[in-house]
Amino acid sequence: MSVDDNVFNLIPVGLLLDELKIKHDDFSDPKKALRAYKKSLSKRCCNKGYRLVITDIQMPSLDGNRLSEEILKELKEKK
Repeated sequence: MSVDDNVFNLIPVGLLLDELKIKHDDFSDPKKALRAYKKSLSKRCCNKGYRLVITDIQMPSLDGNRLSEEILKELKEKK
């Protein structure tokens, strides 16, 4: 998963992940990314959860630090 409010920044990240043969989803809205992450936690049994999150730090609606904190919180609650 890559998250950046500037869609043009998602392009090189996506190309790199494609070259490494890493399946990924790109999000320009961090809140949508967080919802997708939460939804993916229910699919872990099927090996479909996100294992990597690349995020921008400065985003207007939910910055990368806060997004990371929310993801860690979800992971702790899931265990």
